[in-house]
Amino acid sequence: MMAPVTARLFAPPFALLVGLALAACGQSAGVSPTAGTSARAMESEGLARFSDVAVPPGAKMDLERTLLLGARETWIGRLHLDTSQSVNELFEFYRRTMPTFGWTELTVIRAATSILTFVREDRVATVQIGRSGLLGSSVSITVAPKGAS
Repeated sequence: MMAPVTARLFAPPFALLVGLALAACGQSAGVSPTAGTSARAMESEGLARFSDVAVPPGAKMDLERTLLLGARETWIGRLHLDTSQSVNELFEFYRRTMPTFGWTELTVIRAATSILTFVREDRVATVQIGRSGLLGSSVSITVAPKGAS
């Protein structure tokens, strides 16, 4: 008897996700809070693992919204931070400090949700800054491989 159509359509993507999760668990040098490293371990280790991007003082990693793959200076994914600083303070912080980590500014949009894009070697980083709560802000840093020319 044939499997229902829905089961056949979703089986390959599900198998791919399971395979990726298992592969990520096997990477001991990885920076993945969801695959192989407990949330408690990531919190105790803190943000010191990120030596290639600027992290504002006092920022806290939001483990529910963070998804990282790879090793220290070659990681890709999204690092989500919560901070008590304003959007304007963070905007200036990233414009000033990302170049000290070797990133070159590509584009900047200053708005209610500000977006800064940087390039470094074969990677692109997009920093999105928005309000969070009454006085704080959230920062989402997405790093991905740079597209081929």
